[in-house]
Amino acid sequence: MSIAGRKVKVTGPRGTLSRDFGHLSLEITHQVKARRIKVALWFGARKQIAAVRTVCSHIKNLFTGVLKVRCAAK
Repeated sequence: MSIAGRKVKVTGPRGTLSRDFGHLSLEITHQVKARRIKVALWFGARKQIAAVRTVCSHIKNLFTGVLKVRCAAK
């Protein structure tokens, strides 16, 4: 996983996914030792604060997309 500015790139066994959050004024940092991604917003309005949770969900879905193992259909 790499974070450059507001671009998040996740690599796993099922491939690579990336997402650009450049249209939002957020601070995205990767805490390596704690194995966490921190999304911060300073002095945001109501809709901007709601976007923080949405960005966290998008990043979580990136990880699910590259790590989830498909079950064989019967």
